[in-house]
Amino acid sequence: MLEFKNISFSYGQGTNLVRPVFSGLDLEVSQGEHLLIMGGNGSGKSTLAALIKGLLTPQEGKIFYFGKDVTRDGINHRIGYLFSNPENQIVSPVVEDDVAFGPENYGATNKEIVYAVQQSLLRTNSEHLRKELTHQLSGGQQQRVNIAGIFALDLDCIILDEAASMLDPSSRRELLNLISKMHGGKKLSIIQLTHCFEEIFLADRLIVLSKGEVVFNGSPQNLIQDESALDLLGANDDKMINLLRRLIKEEIVQAGHVKHIERLAAAIAAFKKDACLARH
Repeated sequence: MLEFKNISFSYGQGTNLVRPVFSGLDLEVSQGEHLLIMGGNGSGKSTLAALIKGLLTPQEGKIFYFGKDVTRDGINHRIGYLFSNPENQIVSPVVEDDVAFGPENYGATNKEIVYAVQQSLLRTNSEHLRKELTHQLSGGQQQRVNIAGIFALDLDCIILDEAASMLDPSSRRELLNLISKMHGGKKLSIIQLTHCFEEIFLADRLIVLSKGEVVFNGSPQNLIQDESALDLLGANDDKMINLLRRLIKEEIVQAGHVKHIERLAAAIAAFKKDACLARH
């Protein structure tokens, strides 16, 4: 679906304050893939997301979208972008009008708009909010409305830029469950920027950036066993990561279980049951 070939990008081109971010970056994202991007401050996450969306243009290299060279095309309207502050993306005072905003601006008919709004609200479990005032919603509800607005455009891909970072724990879990549900059909590609390890197990694949370079590219289960990548992320002391690594090392669970919480729970329960039987 998306391919970066030898991408180079620097801020401050043409000035004495040039700050290189990427040099010769290659990256591919498959259709229907859920890719997680992690890295510390200054690693290049947000710049990469802006290049994918077309908000920034590389100085060198090519960007291909479904095989078409889109390097100089500007904003890619087939890719949605969800920011960390949900209120900043609300454009209408009433929920249904906000969800309808995109299709209206792209010239959809009234019938198409009504259908798009109805289906999008259903997909995000937000149909009960249809007539609500957007400024009175919680942060989690506003983020669901923003996702409904993206669904209403029937896009190919969505970028989630720390989308859960400003939510309370309950709203965060609700949003992460919705993200998992969004990816269920494997048609929508999800590119998710995060610093939260709770989110890594939603992804098919993740990359870790450091100073503009990809230092890890693989599965969530491989990440938790990669000490150098974890060290860059400051996660070698993370309690959840250390527990999972210990469970794998002692062969209580298999590495492949870490992406599937049900399998992980079943494996731990089976181990506890066997341990109890052994005592008797």
